[in-house]
Amino acid sequence: MAIITQPCPFCGCDEKDLTLSSEKSISCVWHFVLCGNCSAQGPQEKSAGEAWERWNDRI
Repeated sequence: MAIITQPCPFCGCDEKDLTLSSEKSISCVWHFVLCGNCSAQGPQEKSAGEAWERWNDRI
């Protein structure tokens, strides 16, 4: 199932990537969407699906 995503709310770009960051001190991996044009970052979430949902909710 393909995930339909909204364009960046800041620059309107459709190029986005799902990015991971980790906190070694708490052994947690965070997912967030990053705009490929202006580097706007969506909210950090515990799952990829939640990260995409939160990105889409920002519009």
